[in-house]
Amino acid sequence: MPKSIPDVVRTGFGRVVAPLGMCVAALVVGMAQTPASAAYTPDATNQLQRWARSGTTVSVPPGTYVINETIRLSRGSVLKADGAVNIVAGANPRGELDANGLHISIEGSGAGVEGITILQPRKPLAYTSDEPSTIRVFREGTSISGARVMNCRLLGPGLNEIRVKGTLTSDTTVRGNYLEKAAGISYSYMGAKGTRAIRNTVLDSSGNGMSSAAVDGSESSGSIVDSNSIVRPRRMGIEDWGETSGAIIRNNRVESSFGIGISAVGWRSQVKYNTVSDARDAGIEVAARETRVYRNTVSSSGYRPIPGIIADGGSQRVPGHIQIVENKVVGTRIGIQSHGNVGILQVRGNKVLDWWRSGIVLEASPHARFTVQANQIATRGVNRAEDVIRHCLLVDADQALIDRNSCAFETPSSDLGWDYFLKMGNVSGVVVTGNTFDASRSRASRPAVVGSNGAHPVSTTISGNSALGDAVLYESDFDGLELEDNPGLRII
Repeated sequence: MPKSIPDVVRTGFGRVVAPLGMCVAALVVGMAQTPASAAYTPDATNQLQRWARSGTTVSVPPGTYVINETIRLSRGSVLKADGAVNIVAGANPRGELDANGLHISIEGSGAGVEGITILQPRKPLAYTSDEPSTIRVFREGTSISGARVMNCRLLGPGLNEIRVKGTLTSDTTVRGNYLEKAAGISYSYMGAKGTRAIRNTVLDSSGNGMSSAAVDGSESSGSIVDSNSIVRPRRMGIEDWGETSGAIIRNNRVESSFGIGISAVGWRSQVKYNTVSDARDAGIEVAARETRVYRNTVSSSGYRPIPGIIADGGSQRVPGHIQIVENKVVGTRIGIQSHGNVGILQVRGNKVLDWWRSGIVLEASPHARFTVQANQIATRGVNRAEDVIRHCLLVDADQALIDRNSCAFETPSSDLGWDYFLKMGNVSGVVVTGNTFDASRSRASRPAVVGSNGAHPVSTTISGNSALGDAVLYESDFDGLELEDNPGLRII
């Protein structure tokens, strides 16, 4: 059970007094006063520090506490707010409080803070360090397990992030926190493992909303990022970057990120059940590192020139595997796009709707194996002035299997535009089978096309497809074309 401060009673005036002469009232300002009135409060650093070294859970009385040095929690020490508890940096900040903005440092296993609000500092902090944070779980050379930051509030501006750091730090819980105009949550930095970042809210972050970064030989693994709400971050919504592995990023809501909504480029990541809307760069980005993207929703309402989901192989030496399965992408310039050194890509059962340039784009290095299967690829999207060609499928990857997809144009192209159900590059060995090409509702002045627009695909098989409306295949675009049983598809 939490241990209350001994010999302390509350009065009806929102103040805390110590009947045995302990001058707690001089340290704590009642919540009836505004944060500005904390300017008259003496430095509470020493009192908070004593509680932070207690080795047990301390119920902190309500009030606003002014500190001028970092509060450091030892093993087993938990500061738990018993009511409305504010902490604010004072007029004379010293050490890491001034250099890093570090208000609270959790430095032992089982230690933590619960229910505490950190307010904007009374004066700007120096932030001379390159590792700023407001609450940090880390101590050099110390193993820390089971620390927690729960139900706290960081109310900026002038505050930084909640940071979980170091290869010796594991199994931290960051849960139920609310950050506004701070710098977000770094749930794993420089190798922290097994962090659970759950049900946090991050509004107007000055950086990423939430992030993991593992570099310089460190490896982060096993993070769970679940059911968080991130709105208007100045960079990415969630960035899981570097030598990370096994991250599960699920059930999160990311709105209006200035960068990518969710970027998960570590190994064996699972990105599932998330909702990303109106990102300014891309909806979801993953690397070719045994990654699964499952049942997410990505949408854009402002015709931004962004892709919905990117499968990025980059220039990595060993191409990996990506599964993009049963997602819904609406209103983006490109629905799903691959590029770089991707080895095996499965794009299956997705709904890619109302795009305005391309539904699914496959670009990759040679020897990739791509399967695009049972997707619904349809658009009512406007063909923007700079985009005179629209593609349901743009294939620039050898040996791709295009199987049982439903492709439809439901609005006409511009007067200058062409609509391609399938446009192919200089590729070989592509198999196109069992697809439906529907132009019956497009009202376009030109037919919708299966072809290459000047490229020279070779050894292509197109069989068992069906077409509705005015749909044509330009046989002369192909070398070594095998055609069989494609009812409704005019051959020119």
